[in-house]
Amino acid sequence: MSKALIIHRNITHIYNNLLLNEKQKVHRFDVGSPDSPLLRQQAPFDENEPTTSNDGVVSISLPPDWLEMAEECNYMLLNVKSKVKELEKAQNMNLLSVFGKRGKSSYDKIGALSNEISSIFKKIERNMNMIDVDVEDYVEDNLRKNVKRKIASELIPLSSSFRKMQKNFYDSLQSDSQSSTSHVTVLAAATTIALGDDLVQDSVQINHFSIADRTRRLQQISSTVQDLKEMYSQLSTMIVEQGSMLDQIDYNVQKFADNSRNFANELKRRYDRGNPKRALRTVRNLVCVIFVQLVLIIIKFA
Repeated sequence: MSKALIIHRNITHIYNNLLLNEKQKVHRFDVGSPDSPLLRQQAPFDENEPTTSNDGVVSISLPPDWLEMAEECNYMLLNVKSKVKELEKAQNMNLLSVFGKRGKSSYDKIGALSNEISSIFKKIERNMNMIDVDVEDYVEDNLRKNVKRKIASELIPLSSSFRKMQKNFYDSLQSDSQSSTSHVTVLAAATTIALGDDLVQDSVQINHFSIADRTRRLQQISSTVQDLKEMYSQLSTMIVEQGSMLDQIDYNVQKFADNSRNFANELKRRYDRGNPKRALRTVRNLVCVIFVQLVLIIIKFA
């Protein structure tokens, strides 16, 4: 049975920093009542600074709950990585055992680690769903989505490697169980000649018990793999939805850029068409033509 995972926060350094700031705010040489304690002689009140009560207790505003959940998810991801390495080591040690000498304790350890890792994965998924809640604040909503995207990017490879490891172990145990059955038959035929039927039956019965216990363990592992498969499919769906959303944003940005470019070109054409310099140039040319005609008329009638 997996133990409950408890997260503790160490706020000793926060308390020390607040106490140091409080001492720096107080004027040590201020002439006041000798009975008033030092912490009561406070500086002017500031909303962004921590406040103190009359008893000298420092009160601070804690971060929001979703940040606590994000820190808990990061801690659980580190814990899962160590558990996965431990499980891989236990599975390798179990598969290296030969001639049916695998102990029951090794199967118990593998089953306990698998259940513990699965429960941690489910808890991380629950925390991710609680973090991904729509809020009115745009900045906080983006922060929540970025935190969830980061946790999902670390969780998906871990879940995939864990599923692959469990599947390989399951296949290895199945092949070993088939070879163990044939080995039991050959061993029974050989020992019948040497030791007799009673000893052979005892050996076959022991091997049957071992195969039954192994089958039960395999069923537990297969159920764990099935749960992980469902969780992995949900995570994949979530990533696909986020990808489609990003594609829509990219399309809208590209369309806006094209519209802006067309608008700039149209504005430039209209500006060139209504440019006053062009009109002035035309008027100047007409004046020059009129002046030349007047000169010609004067020369003609002179």
